Amino acid sequence: MGRLNRLAASGFVKVIQRRFDAGGALRVEAEVADVTGRPWIGATGVLRVMPVPNAFARMREGPPGRYTGSLAADSLREYDYRKRRYRACSQPRRVVLLFRQGRMVGNLSWDG
Repeated sequence: MGRLNRLAASGFVKVIQRRFDAGGALRVEAEVADVTGRPWIGATGVLRVMPVPNAFARMREGPPGRYTGSLAADSLREYDYRKRRYRACSQPRRVVLLFRQGRMVGNLSWDG
C-alpha cells in the first residue's frame, strides 16, 4: 500500500509586483514567509498560468524570501483550430504561484 505524503500548508505568499511589460511578458515578484514571518530561504517555486498549456516558469530567489519569475509572451498563446495558427490567449487566465520547502507549502492565485 502506498504512503500518503502529508504537506503542511504553512507558507504565506505575498505578491510584491505583477505586471505585463510592453512585449506582453508576465513578470511577478513575491515574498514567501512562514507563520511567524520568517522568510523562506531556498524554497522551490513555480509560476503557472492556467488554462494555457505549458505556461509555467520557475521562480528564482533573490534577497532572502523574495522570488521573481517571468513568462515570455510566446508562452501565453493558445492554438486556434479553425484558423490553424497560434494567437494571444483570449480566455480568462488564472495565475498561480506555488512554493514548497520541505513539507511546507504556500500558494496564491488570482485572475489576470
